Amino acid sequence: MFLSTVFLLSSLGHQGTNSGFIFEEPTPGYLAKSSWTGEVPIESRYIDAFPSVTKAVRGSMKSAGITGAAIVIMEGEEIKYSRGFGYANLATWEPFGSVTASRCGSISKTATALAVLKLVSDGKLKLDDNVLKILKTRAEIAAFGPIKPGWEQIRVRDLLDHASGIKNTSIYLTSHQMASEMGKSMRLSRIDLFNYVLKNQALDGVREKFSYSNLNFELLSLIIELKTGLTYRDALQELVVKPLGIPASEMFLSPTRTVPPDQKTFRNDVLPKEARCYQQSSKLFESIFVPGKMVAEAYGGLDGDILSGAGHISFSAEAIAKMVSTLRTRPTSYLSKGVWDEMLKPPGYVSKPGNGAVSPNYFYSKGTFVKRVSRYKYLFSHSAMLMHAGGNYAYYKENIHYVVIANCNMKDGVPTVDSILSKAVVQGLIDAGK
Repeated sequence: MFLSTVFLLSSLGHQGTNSGFIFEEPTPGYLAKSSWTGEVPIESRYIDAFPSVTKAVRGSMKSAGITGAAIVIMEGEEIKYSRGFGYANLATWEPFGSVTASRCGSISKTATALAVLKLVSDGKLKLDDNVLKILKTRAEIAAFGPIKPGWEQIRVRDLLDHASGIKNTSIYLTSHQMASEMGKSMRLSRIDLFNYVLKNQALDGVREKFSYSNLNFELLSLIIELKTGLTYRDALQELVVKPLGIPASEMFLSPTRTVPPDQKTFRNDVLPKEARCYQQSSKLFESIFVPGKMVAEAYGGLDGDILSGAGHISFSAEAIAKMVSTLRTRPTSYLSKGVWDEMLKPPGYVSKPGNGAVSPNYFYSKGTFVKRVSRYKYLFSHSAMLMHAGGNYAYYKENIHYVVIANCNMKDGVPTVDSILSKAVVQGLIDAGK
């Protein structure tokens, strides 16, 4: 389900400043230092109730050549383990900590869903609101037509549950073709993107089955902007980061850059303390990236600020843990009980055949995978698989959730976070007798 996400969740964008962020300009110093021998130092600031996890993670990172990572383990609602490993920046030897923000791809969907649910809880949006009617409050969309059949049926909740029927296309990678067909320059706006999609993309059955699509959450990003009057970047801070008490330096929309289509060496902008992303040795991408160098983040010619709510947020491991804790405890001080109840309700498609291997006890709802253990106990998970970074939050047992993030991914076609680091965490917990 996430293979196409590898190509759809890296991005490019602006130089200079934006919303108070100061972007560092890429320099040759961003390349991995040839003197790095693969050593994995351990963050000095830590909570460590499971030394066996530290041993397992450190060993797996060294053997796999993983640049930097952070792990958080929660038992109940208490953080029992929080530790960083390796380096966030091989040019400056900045250590990777549990509060270091790094690109985490599709975990962005959980944050976007919380932002939408906050608007619902505050009475500014309804889950059953018609998406097309909301979009048509923008004159550029209202004047555009005709559109493909079915779009008029999609509700906000359908986007949140991946039940809209919108396909997870490689449309981001064909933005130059899109621009040419629309008679525009290579730099497309979010409105340009959705006008093109509305006109050209047929739907695969609205509310018929689970169909994972980044475009669902890009549409939600636009809806958030329309309902708040803020940019998605600022709305994220107001609706999620501040209410949950997450430091702004640990959760934010990543800076972005767009480069000419004929430029072969792409560049990755990051904030001063944000982890740099590194490409591991990978046969799958060897024609695109040189192992050990800063990763190209290529979304064709699309402006990075359109590619936000589906996969362009940077998180620290502890920020993700805070979101997971919010999902588990479901505080009514943040969202109303009725809205939390909606999150735990299986989408209607689960009772239909061909529904994408989901069931009444395991389904995708409001930006997260939900496992129903009992009437009152639910477990949550989501993963992200990028070319250059990755992350996940998952459950080990009913009372234990863990978070893993890393600033490199895809070693020889194998996702680092899911197939190497998460397995090391689980093995460490087993060794600890959990």
